[in-house]
Amino acid sequence: MYTDIIFLVISLLFVFFGIIVHYGKCYNLIAGYNTMSIAQKRKITKEQLTGVSRGMKNLFCGLGFLWLVGLFVFHYFKIYQYFVYFILITMTIWCILFIVIIFRINRKK
Repeated sequence: MYTDIIFLVISLLFVFFGIIVHYGKCYNLIAGYNTMSIAQKRKITKEQLTGVSRGMKNLFCGLGFLWLVGLFVFHYFKIYQYFVYFILITMTIWCILFIVIIFRINRKK
Protein backbone atom coordinates (compact mmCIF):
# COMPACT_ATOMS: atom_id res chain seq x y z
CA MET A 1 0.00 0.00 0.00
CA TYR A 2 2.71 2.50 0.99
CA THR A 3 4.93 1.50 -1.89
CA ASP A 4 2.09 2.28 -4.28
CA ILE A 5 1.79 5.79 -2.88
CA ILE A 6 5.56 6.23 -3.13
CA PHE A 7 5.60 5.11 -6.79
CA LEU A 8 2.62 7.36 -7.51
CA VAL A 9 4.41 10.36 -6.02
CA ILE A 10 7.65 9.55 -7.85
CA SER A 11 5.78 9.22 -11.15
CA LEU A 12 4.08 12.57 -10.65
CA LEU A 13 7.43 14.15 -9.72
CA PHE A 14 8.97 12.87 -12.95
CA VAL A 15 6.16 14.46 -14.94
CA PHE A 16 6.42 17.67 -12.91
CA PHE A 17 10.20 18.02 -13.35
CA GLY A 18 9.94 17.25 -17.06
CA ILE A 19 7.44 20.08 -17.49
CA ILE A 20 9.42 22.46 -15.27
CA VAL A 21 12.68 21.92 -17.18
CA HIS A 22 11.15 22.63 -20.57
CA TYR A 23 8.32 25.08 -20.04
CA GLY A 24 9.61 26.70 -16.86
CA LYS A 25 13.08 27.05 -18.39
CA CYS A 26 14.74 25.70 -15.25
CA TYR A 27 17.87 24.68 -17.12
CA ASN A 28 19.85 24.47 -13.88
CA LEU A 29 18.07 21.14 -13.26
CA ILE A 30 19.95 19.70 -16.25
CA ALA A 31 22.97 17.81 -14.99
CA GLY A 32 26.19 19.70 -15.61
CA TYR A 33 24.58 22.92 -16.83
CA ASN A 34 24.66 24.69 -13.47
CA THR A 35 28.35 23.84 -12.97
CA MET A 36 29.44 25.28 -16.32
CA SER A 37 31.41 28.47 -16.47
CA ILE A 38 29.83 31.54 -18.00
CA ALA A 39 32.06 31.22 -21.06
CA GLN A 40 30.89 27.65 -21.64
CA LYS A 41 27.24 28.67 -21.22
CA ARG A 42 27.68 31.35 -23.88
CA LYS A 43 28.95 28.74 -26.36
CA ILE A 44 25.71 26.77 -26.08
CA THR A 45 23.15 27.99 -28.56
CA LYS A 46 19.55 28.47 -27.58
CA GLU A 47 18.51 25.73 -30.03
CA GLN A 48 20.83 23.22 -28.36
CA LEU A 49 19.54 24.11 -24.92
CA THR A 50 15.90 23.89 -25.93
CA GLY A 51 16.65 20.61 -27.71
CA VAL A 52 18.13 19.10 -24.57
CA SER A 53 15.29 20.44 -22.42
CA ARG A 54 12.69 19.10 -24.88
CA GLY A 55 14.38 15.71 -24.83
CA MET A 56 14.42 15.69 -21.05
CA LYS A 57 10.76 16.72 -20.93
CA ASN A 58 9.78 13.93 -23.30
CA LEU A 59 11.78 11.31 -21.43
CA PHE A 60 10.73 12.39 -17.94
CA CYS A 61 7.05 12.80 -18.81
CA GLY A 62 7.08 9.56 -20.79
CA LEU A 63 8.65 7.64 -17.93
CA GLY A 64 6.28 9.20 -15.40
CA PHE A 65 3.18 8.39 -17.46
CA LEU A 66 4.47 4.89 -18.20
CA TRP A 67 4.93 4.24 -14.48
CA LEU A 68 1.44 5.58 -13.73
CA VAL A 69 -0.13 3.35 -16.35
CA GLY A 70 1.99 0.41 -15.20
CA LEU A 71 0.98 0.97 -11.59
CA PHE A 72 -2.71 0.89 -12.46
CA VAL A 73 -2.34 -2.11 -14.80
CA PHE A 74 -0.40 -4.13 -12.23
CA HIS A 75 -3.05 -3.30 -9.63
CA TYR A 76 -5.90 -4.20 -11.95
CA PHE A 77 -4.43 -7.64 -12.71
CA LYS A 78 -3.16 -8.04 -9.12
CA ILE A 79 0.41 -8.94 -10.12
CA TYR A 80 2.25 -6.61 -7.75
CA GLN A 81 5.36 -8.75 -7.47
CA TYR A 82 6.38 -7.97 -11.06
CA PHE A 83 6.12 -4.19 -10.73
CA VAL A 84 9.73 -3.86 -9.53
CA TYR A 85 10.94 -5.64 -12.67
CA PHE A 86 8.82 -3.28 -14.73
CA ILE A 87 10.48 -0.30 -13.03
CA LEU A 88 13.98 -1.72 -13.63
CA ILE A 89 13.31 -2.46 -17.29
CA THR A 90 11.80 0.96 -17.97
CA MET A 91 14.68 2.72 -16.19
CA THR A 92 17.20 0.80 -18.30
CA ILE A 93 15.39 1.70 -21.51
CA TRP A 94 15.08 5.31 -20.30
CA CYS A 95 18.83 5.57 -19.68
CA ILE A 96 19.64 4.19 -23.12
CA LEU A 97 17.20 6.58 -24.81
CA PHE A 98 18.56 9.51 -22.81
CA ILE A 99 22.13 8.79 -23.90
CA VAL A 100 21.08 8.39 -27.54
CA ILE A 101 19.12 11.67 -27.53
CA ILE A 102 21.94 13.63 -25.88
CA PHE A 103 24.50 12.27 -28.37
CA ARG A 104 22.19 13.08 -31.28
CA ILE A 105 21.75 16.66 -30.05
CA ASN A 106 25.49 17.10 -29.44
CA ARG A 107 26.31 15.76 -32.90
CA LYS A 108 24.28 18.54 -34.51
CA LYS A 109 26.73 21.23 -33.28
